[in-house]
Formats: sequence, structure tokens, C-alpha cells
Amino acid sequence: MATQHTSDLIIVNGMPSAEKLWNGRWRLEFFCDPSNKREGWYNDNIDRWIPAFGVLQDHAIENGWEYDSTGVAYDDMRFIEGGVQYVPAANEHYIKLVYETLTSSWVQEKDDTVTYSENGLKRVSRVSVALPDTAYTSVVGTTTIDSDGVTLYLASREIDETDAKWTLKESWAEAGKLSESEPATGTNRIRQKVVVWQGVEGTAPTGYVGASRRTDNIEGFPTITITYYYSDDLSQEFPAYTTTVPFTMPGTVDWRFKNLGVVDVRLSENYMVELSPPVSTLCEASVVESYTTNPDIVDIDAVYQPNYWTRVIVEGVGINYRAFSSISTYVNHIALSSGKEIEENGNTFLHGNLLYGGTTGRIDIDGPTYDPAGKTIIINDNADPIFTLLDGTQYYKRTVTTIIVPARNS
Repeated sequence: MATQHTSDLIIVNGMPSAEKLWNGRWRLEFFCDPSNKREGWYNDNIDRWIPAFGVLQDHAIENGWEYDSTGVAYDDMRFIEGGVQYVPAANEHYIKLVYETLTSSWVQEKDDTVTYSENGLKRVSRVSVALPDTAYTSVVGTTTIDSDGVTLYLASREIDETDAKWTLKESWAEAGKLSESEPATGTNRIRQKVVVWQGVEGTAPTGYVGASRRTDNIEGFPTITITYYYSDDLSQEFPAYTTTVPFTMPGTVDWRFKNLGVVDVRLSENYMVELSPPVSTLCEASVVESYTTNPDIVDIDAVYQPNYWTRVIVEGVGINYRAFSSISTYVNHIALSSGKEIEENGNTFLHGNLLYGGTTGRIDIDGPTYDPAGKTIIINDNADPIFTLLDGTQYYKRTVTTIIVPARNS
């Protein structure tokens, strides 16, 4: 008569159900008929039937179980499941005791499940079991295994913990390229590609350099998204494009003479300052863009500077030797002449003031003389920091804007 766990549990048919598991492991299921069914299932007594999780199969010797022969006990056979179960076919209650081979080392339950993603990267799913509190030292994203010559990284892991046993589920994945976009022109007029790497960042596509990087799942098995720029676009001058830009044409400063006719029986003349105001307009513009690592390439001396001013001095001697003078400045005006020295000619006026006989007055104009009207000029040449490549190279976007200024109205 064979018993299990205690001498009070008699094994039905004298033997358990034995299942050989993968990797040298076994599963035993005992159905036992208790010799005392009256009170054994009581809460105070049930532990006499049901052992503690994790105890060895042969540990029951201490409770009076005697082997009929040697070799009955299995190595590392641990209790994982048990209870009182009603079997309808027999119209009986039996004690069910289930044991599995468990150690303090992780052992695979079955062979690896191998899959390949659409991009051809290999992935392995692995399930292992061990006794509770078994140490686990592999690190997601760092620990590797060899799978038929392919290096796989630990992508994820999960441990299902119970009092009976721990079940480890691991996912191992091959590092490599997940996706690569077709070349596309971005907002900076640079052709670019976006490549998504799994696990480990690979080599840049031929002819491209890394421009930006985003890493997801940093603490685990990372997904790395790299934007690459086409190298040739970083060293070329892009074709110009045409647009319109606002421009203020500078005003002008000059002098003019007017014959006033006969005043007091004398021929009279008047000299005065003549002004035209700045005029705002739209000009056709040609914009040329390029990228450079040298911001000093900008030629600021070639850029038209509109913020000039012109000074005008008017002075002379009036009736009774009373001097008169005025100084005026005009922003964004150019000088069409340097002015005029005026000799009194009997009845000569200077800006409405009658010059005293024999004296000399003057209109003195001092300012820039370059007139952009009717010319093609550069109004902008600048280099702005725009991006830094992954290798640390700083790039500047150079923009040169040339406009065609309309001619002045005659």
C-alpha cells in the first residue's frame, strides 16, 4: 500500500500520473484516498493532508510515509498545487497533490518561441521556472544571448510570483533597423531621411550625416529615431527664389532757384532747400540660401545701409545786418548736391530772407550721395545658427537678399 505525504493518504491505484516535462523536468499528480474522511478536511486538520508549497516530495517521510522500494522519490520534486477534489466518475472525494521539478536556478519550461518581424529582425520568447526568491540578474537592453549565431538583447521580462513557484517570461530581440523613410526635403530645403533603430544605433545611410536623435524607452530596450541630412545639401548654394519685400526709398535733399519776377521795380530771385520724402514700396527680391560652418563669410560691407541722415545749414545776413541761420537733419535722405553759395544780386532772397546788399549767403548740404533708385542692391546678408549635427558641428544658414529698386518718378 503506497502512501504520499503522510501514512494517512493512500495513493489511488498505487501510482501517480507522471508527465515528463521539457528540459529534464517532471510533473507528478497524486490522487490519494484519506483513511479518515470525517474530520481531516476540517480547517484545523487540513494541513495534515495538504503540505506547504515548495516542500520536497520525499519530505513526507518525516510524517510517516514509507517507501516500498528505493528510487520512489524524484530529485528536486516540489509541491506546487493541492486540494480536496470531488471526482464524479468515482463518486468520491480525493486529495490531489501536484509536484514539479523546481530548483533555485531558472530552467526553461519549453523551447524558445522564435518570430521574425516584418523588417526581418529576430525575436525570441522564453519561459522559465524556479523556486520562489530565485535571483534574476539580467538587465533589459544590456544582457545578450546567442540564438543560432544571432545576438539578441533582453527586450522585456516579467516574473509571475506565487508561493509555489516563480514563472519568468523573457523577450529577446535582435538589434537593427526598424524603418527608413525615403529622402524628403524638409523645411530647411535639405534632403533628409528618418531611420528608426531598435536596441543599438546603426551606421548612417550612405551620403548622410546625423542631425538629431530621439530615444524612447531609455531605461529599457531603446528605440532610437535619427534624422539624417544629405551631406551635399550642406555644402551647396540652393537655387534662388523670387519674392517681394518692403523697401523704403530714401528721400532727397537739394536746393533750387526761383525767379520771383519784378519786386519793388527790381528783378528778384529766391534760393531755397528742396526736399522729397522717403517712399515705401514693394520690390522684387531674389533670395539665395546656403549653409555654412563659418559665420564670418557674411559680407556686411556689400549690404545697403538705409539709416543715413543728411544735414542742411542755411545762413545769411538780412536787413540791417541781422544774421539768420537754421540747421536741419533728415533721416534716410540723400544729398543730390553739396549746396549753393549765394551772392546778393540786388534783390536776392534766401529761404524767404532778403540778403543785405553786398553780402553772401549759403545753403550747405552734407550727407550720403548714393541713390539706390533704379539699381539692384543687396539689403540683407546674414548667417543665423540653425542646427547642430550629432558630431557637434554647428551650421549657420546664410541668407542673401537682393532687390530691384524702381526708378524715381521724374
